[in-house]
This record gives sequence, structure tokens and C-alpha cells, in this order.
Amino acid sequence: MVSLLGNIGDNLRITIPARIKKKFESCGLCRRKGRDGFRIPLMGENTYCHFIRGFFDGDGCVDIHNGRLRVRITGHIDPLGQIQNTFWEKFGMYFGWSAFKVRNTCGNIECSSIESTKKFYNIAYGVGGICLRRKKNVFDEYFRMMK
Repeated sequence: MVSLLGNIGDNLRITIPARIKKKFESCGLCRRKGRDGFRIPLMGENTYCHFIRGFFDGDGCVDIHNGRLRVRITGHIDPLGQIQNTFWEKFGMYFGWSAFKVRNTCGNIECSSIESTKKFYNIAYGVGGICLRRKKNVFDEYFRMMK
């Protein structure tokens, strides 16, 4: 049984049974992923596309800024660095880096060139699957405007 224990400061605490916690951990999910040394699990290119779409849906944003599409993912610098490296190694795509200081651990990776945003779209949404429609719709709207 999953129980909601309520707010603790700015955090929401949810209690789950140990067997479910073990399932999450076996998939690479962990508590405080940034502080506890999160590592992206080894996976094939097709699986990675689903992973990055989920990561982007959770911690990313897309907007049209000064007439250009901008894709940004915010989070702890360790997983972001891994994502940045993996995009370069697997897809030849470069994300720019901008850090901001919250105990020296957070930052953004971002792309905004037409070529890189199209590539990101094809990687994240080209394989199908579940996604946040509102984010995908921003891409679709922008690419329609560019035709």
C-alpha cells in the first residue's frame, strides 16, 4: 500500500512498500539522485530515446525565444553532464552548458540551433511512446511556422 504522509517543509513525502522500492532501485531509480551519485544505466539507442524523453518531460522545458526554439534541461550537474556526454557520443549532438549556483550543484544544458532542436525532437519523439503533449506541441508549432 502506498500512503501519502503530507508536506514536510517544501517536500512531499510518500511511503511505499520495500518490495516496490527494490523494483525502483533495480531500474536505476534512487533517492537524491544528484547527491548519491546517479548514473545513467547502460541501454540501447532506442531505449535511451525513451529515457531522455521521460527525463525531458520531468526536468526540461521548450520555448520559442527571440524567434528560435530553445530546449533546456535543468538539474543536478552530474546527471546533466552524463546526458550531455551521451548525446555527443551516441548522436553527435552538442548541448551548451550554463551553471547556476545552488550549493554549486545545479545547472542547465541547452540547445537552440535549428539543426540541434530538430535532432533532439527526432531523438525524443521519433520512436513514439508516451509524452507530455504540451511540450511536443511547442516543437510541432515551431516546425510548422518554419515551413
